[in-house]
Amino acid sequence: TAIKADLAALENSSPIVNGSDTLFAFINVTTTYLFKVMDTNDTFTVSIQGTPPPVDQYLFTGSEGLYSFTWTPTSHQTVSLQFLATDSRGAPTLLHPLVRLCGCRLDLNATCVDVDGDGGANKFLIQDCMCASGYGGTYCSMDVDGCIDLDCFPGVNCTDKPAPLTGATCGDCPIGTVASNESCIDVNECNNNATNTCEQNCVNTLGSFTCSCNSGFTLNKDGKSCDDVNECDESLPCHQICNNTLGSFDCSCYFGFKLEFDGVTCRPTSGCMTLICEHLCAIGQTGQEACFCNQGYALNLNNQNCSDVDECFTGNHNCQQNCINTEGSFSCSCLTGYALNADRTTCDGTFNN
Repeated sequence: TAIKADLAALENSSPIVNGSDTLFAFINVTTTYLFKVMDTNDTFTVSIQGTPPPVDQYLFTGSEGLYSFTWTPTSHQTVSLQFLATDSRGAPTLLHPLVRLCGCRLDLNATCVDVDGDGGANKFLIQDCMCASGYGGTYCSMDVDGCIDLDCFPGVNCTDKPAPLTGATCGDCPIGTVASNESCIDVNECNNNATNTCEQNCVNTLGSFTCSCNSGFTLNKDGKSCDDVNECDESLPCHQICNNTLGSFDCSCYFGFKLEFDGVTCRPTSGCMTLICEHLCAIGQTGQEACFCNQGYALNLNNQNCSDVDECFTGNHNCQQNCINTEGSFSCSCLTGYALNADRTTCDGTFNN
């Protein structure tokens, strides 16, 4: 009996299973895979093995040898579809199709592209995507931002064109620029007499311009015109006599002195023999020896020594706010919250809280 059973097992053949070797599936699209099972000498059963999708995503039915696997994938989760046909004597036949899953956004006109490979042990591959115009990303679900490749002018908004359109548009050009294709070009106001309102120097800036003044001048609060700086009132630059000129100054000396090559210092034309002076001694207009003081000092009653002149006390200064007396001169400062201007005498009129 055992021998007969063994012979029967050797003569038995497993069920014949016919089905496509590839199953094409699409995310959120219902796909049906059909296959046939035949065994003329025995009965058989068919089951799903491997790693099938969740049970709520598929329906498996069959009768009279025709089987149907209906599947609606909702994710890119890996599956391994194995259909096992087994006859009553345990002889098996396995159908293991290659699953090619496409996750491309077909509703956005994306196209699935086959990828090479056998899918490995699970026989599972995710297809590549070819995106329609205006879309990108792995599965063509992203609107490509056209502003990435568009260099709008600084400060100008960029607006992406919604897919399926491509590209982007730049906003209106700011004042001081003109449109050029999708960008803006700075207008050099300094080259146009109609826009250059500077009295002396014009400095072009991005979208605008600023004015500046030559040495010896200071810019007015209107930001355009320039005023001469009275250097003689600023810092007493000369040794004895200071004469303000337009944009500069000249130094001169008292009688009996001559101006040195530095244009500032005064030296006696002839020395004194008997009189001793604290600062300078020279032969005066009377032909007598006399003492003289440097700029910013006054001769004492003894006609020999010199004392500092407090310009802040005498009012011989042009500080707008605070005057600070120094030895032989003075300096200006501003109240808290104000800034001293380039002329070193006036203060910025805007109070900073």
